[in-house]
Amino acid sequence: MRYLIDSHALIWFLNGDNQLSANALAILSNSDLDKYVSIAALWEIGIKINLGRLHLSCPFTDLPAFLAAHDFQLLPTNFQHILSACFLPSHHADPFDRMMIGQALCENITVITKDPSFPLYGVATVWQE
Repeated sequence: MRYLIDSHALIWFLNGDNQLSANALAILSNSDLDKYVSIAALWEIGIKINLGRLHLSCPFTDLPAFLAAHDFQLLPTNFQHILSACFLPSHHADPFDRMMIGQALCENITVITKDPSFPLYGVATVWQE
């Protein structure tokens, strides 16, 4: 199974936040699973840090090393992802989430998220308390 981690879940995993469900933590800690981080999620995190709305437990510049140490792969954005994201119904306005939804749909990948709007698009999600 392949998993794409939403921005908030990545932040909680990185910061050791107990808001991350036990199920999500088990998946993210499993080095045998294919786990992806969208470039869109990293962009969103960088913007929030720059605006002073987010603080991480490590410098943003250390994020690539953290991701590699936890066996995450980067999921780049391609034109099919952009097309998918651009023509989604208007259930959700966040452009970063819309890109991750487009990627998940194109790549047939399960998203680790607590956001209730992702399933409205037919995206498989994981978040069980």
